[in-house]
Amino acid sequence: HGRTGRHFKAGNPDDLCAQIEWVLAHREELMQMRRAAWEEFDLKYTAERNYGLLMKIYEKAGAGKPREEQSRVSF
Repeated sequence: HGRTGRHFKAGNPDDLCAQIEWVLAHREELMQMRRAAWEEFDLKYTAERNYGLLMKIYEKAGAGKPREEQSRVSF
């Protein structure tokens, strides 16, 4: 909250309205949050990053099995 966006209480339209009003009144802070959100996306959620994380999961899942069993695993 306040670094990459604004939180509001789910199901609370008054809180949502208050957060929207805050955003409209704080243009510079909004621009800083947008930059921070984009940087976080680049670090955590790009296709390349997710591919690397997925490969690590597959490597861990296959670790500990005999080599011949690893070659028989299909997805």
